[in-house]
Amino acid sequence: MNTTSHTLPSAAGPVVPHVERATSMVTGQPILIRCECPLGRDHTYAEWRERFGDSAPAE
Repeated sequence: MNTTSHTLPSAAGPVVPHVERATSMVTGQPILIRCECPLGRDHTYAEWRERFGDSAPAE
């Protein structure tokens, strides 16, 4: 049984503009995507999923 609790983005905190970091699979160059999720700091998609899990609504 999974007892991990995930917080939905709307309840996580204030919205602060930042970037979601990714890497191009073609060039290997960084890709910075403007983000305004409640994490409020630069992050990767994996970090976002770790915090909010599968229960977060799709954007």
